[in-house]
Amino acid sequence: MKYKAYLLLSIYLLILACTEVKKKNPHRIENQSAMAKSHQRKAMLEDIIPEEIKVKSKLIPPISPPPIDPSDPIEPEPYPMDPLVDPVFIPINCPPPPLHTLTLRDSLVLFPSVEASFIYNSENALVYVSNKVADLPEFWFLIESDMVGKIYFSVLIDIKGKVREVKFLRSHPNFKNLESQISKIALNMPSWTPAKNEQGQPVVSESILVIRIQE
Repeated sequence: MKYKAYLLLSIYLLILACTEVKKKNPHRIENQSAMAKSHQRKAMLEDIIPEEIKVKSKLIPPISPPPIDPSDPIEPEPYPMDPLVDPVFIPINCPPPPLHTLTLRDSLVLFPSVEASFIYNSENALVYVSNKVADLPEFWFLIESDMVGKIYFSVLIDIKGKVREVKFLRSHPNFKNLESQISKIALNMPSWTPAKNEQGQPVVSESILVIRIQE
């Protein structure tokens, strides 16, 4: 009986001590219990997963940069820009744009101080051309066809008085054949007296003539 009493007293004191420890450190006991459950769960997974699926962790060695070639430039050359996108881009070995070729008309003076004049055998320019046109078969063909009208054209006169260009301003489609003959007559006219500027120097000028198609 005496030994049983001592055994019961020891058990009672042990239970009492455990209760006091639990009251003082409840989180430590819970953490130990959670860790035990985690180890148990891990052991169960290792038993379930087959060996061929298990992958052992390996350390990846550091990747060393490629060696630097001293012949290569430090900075790469920029890619050439598209000439269609960048208007500043100038292709290599591109010929320069053609220069504007000046013509006689670029030197034309619209309002000279002295207009160009034409006198040949006491005939002015209009009478001279009209008499030449009246001798053409194309002119008489229009007269016999009862085609009447006017042909307006201009003549470009250089500083030497020579007619260099004939330009038809207003006419009729039926007068095309006659126009070609009038152009030949005007270009072969004798020299005019060229126009002059305020300093008395000859300049390029333009005169307008009118041919009437009538009987």
